[in-house]
Amino acid sequence: METGTMPSNGHRSGAFGERVVNDRTGSIVWEFAFLGPVLLGLVLGAVEVARLMIAITVLNLAASEAARVGLTGREEAGVTRDEQVREAVMNYAVGLIDENRISISTSVFASFEDMQRGEPFIDSNNNGEWDDGEWYSDLNDNGEWDWRRKESDGVGGPGDIVLYEVNYPWRFMVPFMKTLSDGDSIIDLSAQIAIRNEPFPDDL
Repeated sequence: METGTMPSNGHRSGAFGERVVNDRTGSIVWEFAFLGPVLLGLVLGAVEVARLMIAITVLNLAASEAARVGLTGREEAGVTRDEQVREAVMNYAVGLIDENRISISTSVFASFEDMQRGEPFIDSNNNGEWDDGEWYSDLNDNGEWDWRRKESDGVGGPGDIVLYEVNYPWRFMVPFMKTLSDGDSIIDLSAQIAIRNEPFPDDL
């Protein structure tokens, strides 16, 4: 009767061996060790790109709002038009963007065409661009050659063409995203919009 116990032991040994063969716990751990960082990187990269797109949208909205405020020529009591323009931009600089790092510039032009051409100069070395020392016509009397024929800085007067530029140094949070900015963790974001001021009275 003792022989009756042998099949039972053999059956248990076979089941244990089958479990060992079919146990993939270790391989799953190794797979996760390799794929986990890749998946995490993809998720972080997607979040970083989304943040960047939102920042670009905010800058464009800020530039548009600044232009909308500036073109009317209206000024609030005790506040200049330049201050109104900056306040309009700051209204969008919340949370994602540090308002202390935003730079805003406005340039006045006689025509839209002047934004596409620089001040006249004599190209002494025939390289197609202005070089230090070459003669140029200082149309706006600012003491330097301008690659755009701007008349002055500021928000202009009635009927003037004004170019609004909003710039922001964007810093990536994820290290491998530096590849988008030539190895630097900061890229310069910029939004521009050009409008013609309304024909408001000079004393508005």
